[in-house]
Amino acid sequence: MFCAIPSGFLRRLMGLALCAVMLASVCTRSSAADPLKDATSLKFVPDTVAFYSVSLRMREIFDKVAASRAVAKLQQVPVVQMGLGMAMTQWQNPQFPQIAAIKQLLADPQNQQLIGMLTDAVSHELFVYGGADFGEAIALINELNMASNAAQIEAAASGDMEQLPTIQFRKILEALDRRGDNLKLPALVIGAKLTDAAVAEAQLKRLETFLTAALAQQPALKERFVREQVAGAEFLTLRLDGSLVPWQMALQQAQGVDPQQLQQLITKLTALKLAISLGVRDGYLLVSLGDNNQHLSQLGQQTLLYDRAELAPIRAAANKPITGVTYASAAFIETAGSMENQLSQLGDVVKGLVSLTDLSDDLKNELNQDLDRLFAYVATHAPKPAAMSAYSFLTAEGWESFSYRWSTDGAWDASAKLTILQHLGGDPVAFWAARRKADPDQAEMLAELFTRLVYYAENIPLDQLDPDQRDVYAQVKEQILPLFDEMATVTRDKLVPAFADGQGAIVLDAKSVSDKWLAWMFTDNELPMLELGIVSGVSDAALVKEAFSAYFDIAQRMVDKLHELSTGDLKDAFPNEIPAMQLVPPQSKDVGDGSVYYYALPADSGLDAQLAPNAGLSKEFMVASLLPQFTARLLARTPLAGQGPLAQDDRPLAAAGHLDFPRLIDAIEPWIDYGLQVSMGFDPDGAAGGPMGDVPQQVHDVLQVIRCFRGVSSATYLEANSTVTHAQVRFADLEQE
Repeated sequence: MFCAIPSGFLRRLMGLALCAVMLASVCTRSSAADPLKDATSLKFVPDTVAFYSVSLRMREIFDKVAASRAVAKLQQVPVVQMGLGMAMTQWQNPQFPQIAAIKQLLADPQNQQLIGMLTDAVSHELFVYGGADFGEAIALINELNMASNAAQIEAAASGDMEQLPTIQFRKILEALDRRGDNLKLPALVIGAKLTDAAVAEAQLKRLETFLTAALAQQPALKERFVREQVAGAEFLTLRLDGSLVPWQMALQQAQGVDPQQLQQLITKLTALKLAISLGVRDGYLLVSLGDNNQHLSQLGQQTLLYDRAELAPIRAAANKPITGVTYASAAFIETAGSMENQLSQLGDVVKGLVSLTDLSDDLKNELNQDLDRLFAYVATHAPKPAAMSAYSFLTAEGWESFSYRWSTDGAWDASAKLTILQHLGGDPVAFWAARRKADPDQAEMLAELFTRLVYYAENIPLDQLDPDQRDVYAQVKEQILPLFDEMATVTRDKLVPAFADGQGAIVLDAKSVSDKWLAWMFTDNELPMLELGIVSGVSDAALVKEAFSAYFDIAQRMVDKLHELSTGDLKDAFPNEIPAMQLVPPQSKDVGDGSVYYYALPADSGLDAQLAPNAGLSKEFMVASLLPQFTARLLARTPLAGQGPLAQDDRPLAAAGHLDFPRLIDAIEPWIDYGLQVSMGFDPDGAAGGPMGDVPQQVHDVLQVIRCFRGVSSATYLEANSTVTHAQVRFADLEQE
């Protein structure tokens, strides 16, 4: 029986069906497979981990390198061919029993399968993560290391190094006892993705058989090794605890420690547990260490690390050919690398060194109090710990990476452009540039530090003098000390404010050449000199001039005063007369918008005339180097020939860096040729011959290969609530011959 369907209803039905199809399509797209999450360990790693690191595409990268013309070129180098030939000969006809045993072992098909499995395990993905309490373990290791250092200082102070083991034992005991009931082995999981899990299962069965037989003769261990199921997967697990360690031997050997305290610690150590588990789950070979292995059952069952806010940039880049991901929690960084704890431990070591001196108790106390103030200043001005995450991915030229420090409270200031990038010579071999954050307390702290250094410079020697010598010293001090006070005032009021700009850079270049950098050099070829320069941003050039002029004047007055004292009533206090001397001001030359101040080296120094200690100053920058022409080049404003992350340098940046590796090799190679020519008599343009072949040519071939590493560039800037460092590493294969 048929009935008519109203056309309006049919249209509405078709519309609903179309909407359903469209909705299904949208839902399908929104829940589409995530190529990073679904295909890696990020699909099950919990968000509570202290740290996580994964390497991906290792076989892909290895195959690209192995198939490169660079590797082929390297294999053609005679020395390399000779080494490979010797290794192959030794393998085919072993002369050493150890090599013969290894060859026989690898001939076993099951062992070949094991090698294949291990090769597969490091071909695709390899990850590691630490449990939430891993930072405590790192902090304990640091504390034990510092306790050992403190013990060495204490033993040295006692003058009896034979007591070192006893003191170390006591110090380590105290450090462990401070941990109280928190002694615990943190969870550590290492995993590798497998192509064929069945092969791994077979190898685990072999391992189980072997360990069962090996432990059969060990009553204390054989019951501790089991095959068990954890969340549906089978693991081989060996459970150990502190009761297996003969702690009572420590009681017999311990000296100078509280036996009751030691016994309490041994009770805690005896209760420590270690579970070592090995198994296959979700296509991964997993190795787990910790006080238990229950964390394995929670994989993928909790909120995932992949869903944390700190991994948002990584999720956005999931479609890229990712090669690595890292993460560290703020709690882990604070606990494992706490600046406050490190400074406290460093302070204890320094104070221990102070205790070794022959200073008076009063001076030691003063010095320790000043050290406490200095370390407290550094601790309060250090950046606060913050979570970190990063990822890298393959590009046509190599790979790029983005790392995130999830805070804008860093050591560097990213609020403005790095104008110093225009004063690096345009295309240097390498540089690192940054702008530090302004510190209103810095000037006062530096002045106080300078004053205290002067105080100790005068009082430490005074502490060692007899009464008559102290009287003479007091008279000299009365004449000299005001000059040091002047220097502290100049530093606080002129020098520090003059460099408030905060920008600084270290620059490496190699454009200056000579065939006589040293007078005794014999070469017809010009050799490039590695030029090293330091560039500083200047806020007030007039203050810079005033500061250094004042330092020069103070130095002259100090020389005059010492001459006067050494020839006057106090001449007996000086072993030799200090001659009258007129300090010579530097020569100067105007260059562009600035001036270069330099001291020409004596002609009999044997050094090329291009070399001269110097400093250059313009309205905005100061440069120091050993080559005036290099200084002039840096003072001149030259646009940076940046690439990759530095292609856009006209933006706010906190820091930037660059290395042009081939140009660095270009600068070094002529010196290598010169060294070969001088030391071995080789002609860089000829052939040496002999069993080693043409050595210079082989060196050039190797240098040609390593030039395939083109260099690295990086830029650090702010992005939302994070500090980002974008880096690019470049490689290029050799051209077809």
